Amino acid sequence: AAAAAMDAAKPNPGQAVDGEAGSEWSIPPNAPACMERHLDGAHYRADGALLLGASSLSGRCWVGSIWVFKDPSKAPNEGFCSAGVQTEAGIADLKWVDDKGILVASDSGALELWELDENETLIVNKFCKYEHDDIVTTVSVLANNTQAVSGSKDFSVKIWDIPQETVLNSYRAHSGQVTCVTSCPGKDTVFLSCAEVKPVSCL
Repeated sequence: AAAAAMDAAKPNPGQAVDGEAGSEWSIPPNAPACMERHLDGAHYRADGALLLGASSLSGRCWVGSIWVFKDPSKAPNEGFCSAGVQTEAGIADLKWVDDKGILVASDSGALELWELDENETLIVNKFCKYEHDDIVTTVSVLANNTQAVSGSKDFSVKIWDIPQETVLNSYRAHSGQVTCVTSCPGKDTVFLSCAEVKPVSCL
């Protein structure tokens, strides 16, 4: 359904968006020409900038892409993104870290940190860490913005130190794949995780 909605929202190449008669596409450096069909994640920054993650989910190798739209009303029109980048695997989830960081849960089993650069027109990779044994399905940034929590199909939940690029703790709180983790606003060490079996754990 998300893919169909995205396709319906996209104009043809060169077609102006409503209210933008005569506007021309201006794709930033390194941004892909096209967004993949499957939208897997969306997250607003405090100033309203929209972060999108998409995946192909087809072919022998799944690829993905990260997109930033300073004007969310222009999404998912690639020509009006402020930054974009192709990823080597599909994207299961993604979240803002402060104003410039982008934390990505990858189909490859990695947790990735990307960062906006060049006046927010370029997205560069800062690290890619393989600590899970299967697809990383979900990610959430804790209130202090220096730690994050990830969940995976390997049934585990991991706490990360973002600046140190390391895992602080690992929990096997579920007997099924972890489908969602979310942090508690205002509390640096409290989060919830959900799974297909034993639905909710509070850590």
